[in-house]
Amino acid sequence: MKTTGNQFNELEHLVSLLLDDVITLEKRERLELLLRANASARVRYAELVALESMLHWEFADAAEEVHVAEFHPIVDFSTWLRPVTAMAACLVAALAGWLIMNLGNSGHGDGNLADDSSKGKTTHLAGSTSRGNEIASVNQQLVTPALVPDHNVVVLGPSSKEAFASTMRAASGVDLVPHEREALIDAAYGVAVLESGQGFGEGGFVEVTEKVTAWRTDDDMRVGTEFGVQPFNGLDMLRFSRMEVDVFRQQAEVSELVRVLDVRPLVEEISDNKAVVKSAVLFNQGVGIADAGTEFALSLHAIDREGRVNVAVGREETQVMSDVNPTTWERVESEIELPEGTDFVVVALSARKEGSQALLPDLSGHYADGLEIAMAIDGRSVYGRL
Repeated sequence: MKTTGNQFNELEHLVSLLLDDVITLEKRERLELLLRANASARVRYAELVALESMLHWEFADAAEEVHVAEFHPIVDFSTWLRPVTAMAACLVAALAGWLIMNLGNSGHGDGNLADDSSKGKTTHLAGSTSRGNEIASVNQQLVTPALVPDHNVVVLGPSSKEAFASTMRAASGVDLVPHEREALIDAAYGVAVLESGQGFGEGGFVEVTEKVTAWRTDDDMRVGTEFGVQPFNGLDMLRFSRMEVDVFRQQAEVSELVRVLDVRPLVEEISDNKAVVKSAVLFNQGVGIADAGTEFALSLHAIDREGRVNVAVGREETQVMSDVNPTTWERVESEIELPEGTDFVVVALSARKEGSQALLPDLSGHYADGLEIAMAIDGRSVYGRL
């Protein structure tokens, strides 16, 4: 669920009712659901509670400045009130922070929610085997994504990322490359969201069309003009996250999931006809003191959902080397014909640097714009427009 702009309105209204002690049980449960489902909502909740505490503190200060001519107290208790009020405000803010940290790690009944116990762990692509490649070598056991029993909410956290990574494999003959790792782990989370039937999740939302349902994450990447780069169209563009740096290899890379298409309702048509997914996007980079060109890529993946395993049965990628002129955009297109048995299609973007510039890769930003995604079966459009 994206909770920016006017989508914070519901959260702020519920928090206001909570702080005024007039919230109903139903609305309290709704507030708990919003906080469990989204880290940004939990941060905003903490800000609102802390602000409420500070306002009480400020009002206490203002009360000291009010002078009543007819009344002169023998003992001025206001000098005692300030430290007591300040301590109360700090305690409330600390309690709010503690509650927020624990909301994501607690549930009702025996729900196994994600925690931070595996923070700092990394997963790596394994080599090819007769049964395919494993993206995660840390955990060989297949793990079902954590759900909140009462609300069927898929939770994304450090430990659950390891679980999602363990569900991703590649069929024989399909080579997955390291820079796609994070995008494919996020795609496994998107698959879990789509399968759960919920309409939202941390970092994205579900888009429902007539034929194809999609998990969209690109809205959370949107920014305005930065580092001398202006959007190609409209008022915003997509910004890549910070790159992960390998100092010894002098490489830096980042991958971003932008869409997961749920094509399960079309699985029979895909098996009997030619099904094609096409995508196009433009790339650009800002101006930095140590920048040369950046290698950008647009990749498409066909995923066959076998039980709890996401098997990559097809992959196509198109790469382009950008120039160092922020006023120009480089356009790439990619197309994949979906193999029989395809249940989901993943669209991802990546950026990669090599050499000395890879040691400080984020002195300027890396951007994408004009993203287009479309699907057709025997020339008949079922998603977007080709």
